[in-house]
Amino acid sequence: MSVAKRGGKVARGARDLYEKETKKIAISNDNVLNYKYIDDNNKNVIKE
Repeated sequence: MSVAKRGGKVARGARDLYEKETKKIAISNDNVLNYKYIDDNNKNVIKE
């Protein structure tokens, strides 16, 4: 099994456990990070 696949399974398990214990959704439109590129060629990122 590749490292990336294992990491994904660990992250999924952590998310599922968090949601089960807190009764909250971990990923939603309300808590997503929004990034805006200053310059498409340079890809300098600023957080809004």
